[in-house]
Amino acid sequence: LPDPDNIEVFRAYESFYRLLVRATDPDPARRFSSASEMAEQLMGVLREVVSLQTGRPRPALSTLFGAEMRVTDTE
Repeated sequence: LPDPDNIEVFRAYESFYRLLVRATDPDPARRFSSASEMAEQLMGVLREVVSLQTGRPRPALSTLFGAEMRVTDTE
C-alpha cells in the first residue's frame, strides 16, 4: 500500500487504511479470517466515515452482545 501520508483518504480516515493493511498483510494468519469478518469491519469503517462527514453518530447494534436477559421469580 502507498504511504498514508501521501494519500488524502488514508490521512482523513486512518481506520480505512488500517483495514486495508490488515486485508493485504503478507502473513495470511494476520489477515481477516473470513469475508464475513472483513465485511463487519468494513461496515464499522463506513459508519465512522459517514459520521465524520455528516457530524452525526451512526451507532449500530452489537453482533457480540444482545439485550440483557432477566430472570423473573418462578415461585
